[in-house]
Amino acid sequence: MENKHLPPSLMRGPNIFNISQKDAVCYVNKRGELVKRGKQEARQGYLNISRATFYRLVNSGNFPKPISIGTKIKFWRKEDIDAWVNEQASKN
Repeated sequence: MENKHLPPSLMRGPNIFNISQKDAVCYVNKRGELVKRGKQEARQGYLNISRATFYRLVNSGNFPKPISIGTKIKFWRKEDIDAWVNEQASKN
């Protein structure tokens, strides 16, 4: 899910949180066609947190604000994430 056109200082959500392994899935779509989605390998994100934890932090306002491009695309600055991690470490 890496975007080669994205500056290295910007990150999308799937690059920040962990991705768990998923087996290949077959299903029938609305047109009655058999569709097979490939296996997804597990991958560790920039932060070692789950997708649910990531979005819980974002929705509660406890994570840096994203940069919105359009209505659905959001990016986070790597520098903001690093500053947030350092702030969390100093609290403990």
